Amino acid sequence: MIVEGTLSIVSVGNRFAVQFASTNPHTRDHQVFTWTDTDHLDNLLHHCGVDAWSISRARAELRHGRCAVLFLAVSAAQLEASFL
Repeated sequence: MIVEGTLSIVSVGNRFAVQFASTNPHTRDHQVFTWTDTDHLDNLLHHCGVDAWSISRARAELRHGRCAVLFLAVSAAQLEASFL
């Protein structure tokens, strides 16, 4: 089963707050997770199937203090593995 939604990322000091919100109103949103560095963030995005260019653009937005929002279509298993 494919789950579609948005991944919001904001920089909080030297950490990142990440939240997945499903576009399906009948599913639950996942809690905010904090990642300690860009390597963990890059690994998460890569695991979710985000391409290198989109990861680069998200990091550029975060460097400028803006929120990065990515549209994702991932399997339910990928989602559970990434957001436990």
